[in-house]
Amino acid sequence: MELKKCFLPLLCLLVTQLALSQKNSKHVDPFIGTDGTGHTFPGPSMPFGMVQPGPDNKDYGWNHTSGYQYKDTLLLGFSQTRFSGTGINEMGDVLLLPINPKKEKLKNAYFKKTEKAAVGYYALRKKDEVFVELTCTDRVALHKYRFPEKEAQVLVDTQHGLRFVFDENNPKGLVVESDVRIENDSTISGYCSTQNWVNRKYFFILTFSQAFKSSTKVIGKISDKAPKFLLDFQLENQRELLVKIALSSVSVSNAKENMQAELPHWNFKEVRKANVAA
Repeated sequence: MELKKCFLPLLCLLVTQLALSQKNSKHVDPFIGTDGTGHTFPGPSMPFGMVQPGPDNKDYGWNHTSGYQYKDTLLLGFSQTRFSGTGINEMGDVLLLPINPKKEKLKNAYFKKTEKAAVGYYALRKKDEVFVELTCTDRVALHKYRFPEKEAQVLVDTQHGLRFVFDENNPKGLVVESDVRIENDSTISGYCSTQNWVNRKYFFILTFSQAFKSSTKVIGKISDKAPKFLLDFQLENQRELLVKIALSSVSVSNAKENMQAELPHWNFKEVRKANVAA
């Protein structure tokens, strides 16, 4: 009886806190600080989370330390990690760019007015008619792409990263060592070692909700130490493609464990809801 007396008030408190967090999150504007040199980004994140998926407009420079700049209307893609508000370029791990192959020339442009950001959520519509939505758990980023037709492509760039200094005469890239492999027709995994403000080594696994039909290794710079892949898809009727990207500082196996523990399903709405509740 005494246990029930203690438990019921605690349960009521937790329910109240959850309701308040969902109510108060409506007043949050993630775009605050993204203009000029505020150095923030509008994408989702968890409290003290490992991933911060979001758009990268540029990969270097004082105005793009988070990868994002509010004034821009072109993007390189969507990477999974970054600092927000620090004024230091770092991370930008595993960049993805969904592409409509019939409008390939518009792959890097987006409609500014379509940008939406809220707690645990970011979205935009690209000018090639691909609609992008992002959310995340602590260690897993979840992307959702909606294509206009069944033919679809995704660029996976593991050489990408955010740098403070850029010198075209210096051939050295951010990634200095990597081992990235296509495991099967829906999974890519590996590790990258990077040198920027600090030396880092991160492990990752990314998996798609549908299998890709073919993959092409994109030719980059001679100095590149990590691969880029262009993946071709023939989507099912709903023309939607989801991607999970899990990270670890320990191993690929641990990244897989993180994905299985935090995001064993493909329910985008549930992940977003849990992010808001956190």
